[in-house]
Amino acid sequence: MCLSNQEHKDLIEYHQGSWTQLAKDPESWLRKAEALKNAADAARVSFWPKKRKHHDTKAAVADFFQGPVYMLLAGLAVETLIKGIIVAKNPEFVGKQWLSKKLTHHNLQELYRTASLREDNSRNDLLLRLQNYVENFGRYPVTKTKQDMEKMVRTRFAGQTDPDTVDRLWSFLFDKIQPYIQTDE
Repeated sequence: MCLSNQEHKDLIEYHQGSWTQLAKDPESWLRKAEALKNAADAARVSFWPKKRKHHDTKAAVADFFQGPVYMLLAGLAVETLIKGIIVAKNPEFVGKQWLSKKLTHHNLQELYRTASLREDNSRNDLLLRLQNYVENFGRYPVTKTKQDMEKMVRTRFAGQTDPDTVDRLWSFLFDKIQPYIQTDE
């Protein structure tokens, strides 16, 4: 699709005018997070066979090859949802043309703390696992460095993709952003 010069100018003007509004709107963060979560869930449903027995080879192969893609998308969804909560609580983290450095990284444990969510050590392992997939293992056949691979292997349940635990974290975060979402009622 080619834009005329005027259409291009209009598009730039629109985005310049709406950037801050979108960046400060928790609902825009929620909608993007939902799109990522829907993609993760669709990947899970289409790629994974149902486990028929405890040691199911097909399910194990799918978990090894497709699991990182699911965890990458799920990790990005969780990250985006947490950032939406942070923006709702701290709109000053959005400048006129920039996001605070508190929002421009993938350290999910730090983001979780920044969002001032209830400390729950049981979530730390999952947050670290998701972070590892977002930063490394979900995008590449190996981590970016051998050191990153060693860090990931040291993570409790490093290779485990546990959609039920991800779904529980998602539900918790979804409930936390709801008070900040404007309703038309």
